[in-house]
Amino acid sequence: MCSKSFVSSGPICALCKQSHYLSKCDHFHKLAPPDRLAKAKELKVCINCLSKGHFVNQCNSTFTCRLCGSKHHTSLHIKSKEPSVEQLPAFSHAEIPDRSRTISAFSSNTTQVLLPTAIGKIMDSTGKLYKIRILLDSGSQSNFIKSSLYKKLKLPVQSINASISGLAQASSLVHSKCDVEVHANQSPFKLQLSCLVLDEITGSVPGICVDLKHFKIPDNIRLLDPSFGEPNDINILLGASTFFNILCIGQVRLGSNLPVLQKTRFGWVVSGPVGYHQDSRVQCHLSCTEELPDQLNKFWELEHYPSTKALSSEEKACESHYLQNTKRNSDGRFVVSIPFKAPVELLGDSYKIAEKRFLSLEKRFQLNPRLYEQYSRFMKEYEELEHMTETVPHSSEVCFYLPHHGVLKEDSLTTKLRVVFNGSMPSTTGHSLNSLQMVGPVIQQDLFSILIRFRRHRYAVSADIEKMYRPLAESFATRFMAGNSY
Repeated sequence: MCSKSFVSSGPICALCKQSHYLSKCDHFHKLAPPDRLAKAKELKVCINCLSKGHFVNQCNSTFTCRLCGSKHHTSLHIKSKEPSVEQLPAFSHAEIPDRSRTISAFSSNTTQVLLPTAIGKIMDSTGKLYKIRILLDSGSQSNFIKSSLYKKLKLPVQSINASISGLAQASSLVHSKCDVEVHANQSPFKLQLSCLVLDEITGSVPGICVDLKHFKIPDNIRLLDPSFGEPNDINILLGASTFFNILCIGQVRLGSNLPVLQKTRFGWVVSGPVGYHQDSRVQCHLSCTEELPDQLNKFWELEHYPSTKALSSEEKACESHYLQNTKRNSDGRFVVSIPFKAPVELLGDSYKIAEKRFLSLEKRFQLNPRLYEQYSRFMKEYEELEHMTETVPHSSEVCFYLPHHGVLKEDSLTTKLRVVFNGSMPSTTGHSLNSLQMVGPVIQQDLFSILIRFRRHRYAVSADIEKMYRPLAESFATRFMAGNSY
């Protein structure tokens, strides 16, 4: 006896052939957006979901570009030269359920607003400190760390499954989080934080270079981020769970429509309008939370199978035939005429081939007396229950002789031997009894749906349908041979 084991293969990157999706490939993300688009076309992948096997006009994914809403992957988005509305991943709570929705966005405006930034230090797995730039955001429900910094620190990671989104309902997935230790740059203060890991937290902050000559900052105040007016990357974002815990008493207003200096446990930060107008982009951060049940409801709505099935013309004709010709006899049985789709006169001679197969069956009986005994008992029961009657049609009538054979199933709990009548045997004209009949739609549910529904109820009733199909198949065939319809 030999055994085989089967291992399901994971995703294979179309670019580097490693075990990950193309959208997670570092080699792919090192390319500039125009080069990524060219590479995606060269690899013949869908530019919307970055998967092989189809193109964008055949893509069934409901996700589109989070920056412009067009039918392409966000990593392939090419920024236009004119100011435009952009949507970037942002902020969710690390301790909320596994599904949350948050985002940040850019919008075109003529007034620049400074967000509070700070310079601090972060400790890696060996205790070494690195200089980082921090964004303080009271609109975020959790803390975030940039993936490039996280990889450099080599910190332990925890696997999670979170969806973050917010403005315009754009969303992205987060698969990991880690614990970090952040130190102040000007004091011994430090924080223990849990941060979600993102490839990009936000764009450069601030969006444009701000002229610091417009501000008169007191000489006795030492800012945490002296270069707060120069656009630069953000390494860590501290959300509302941390933001209000580090605020201190102490605030200096620089004037009307000018930034405010706020004291924190890290030091002094700058935030507010710059006080003069120029073409710029303003970052707006907003977060909200969506519970896991809501996400599951959307999943089931997406996967919902239509309750009504489209019927073919033959299935519609069969349904109409059933409605017009169904009646009940005195025994309470339903009687309906055979739904022929072609004249029965197309049937040729079937007697000789039926006789030949019967003689072959008798030879099997001679070699297997036990089979003969079971077969005879089965057919006798058929006759006693009047599921078949002996009928000899007139030679002038159209008739069809059904060959039959036995199917033996020793492990059956009811009938170990079942006789099968073959209505698909072709006659001399090439037509069989089954080929002249219409095929109606499937009216029962699939087995999976039946089992799922069965599990919902506390009590269930089962019944034996051992002989249910006999009057619907074999008996109707014998009556047809007598020239009647059933």
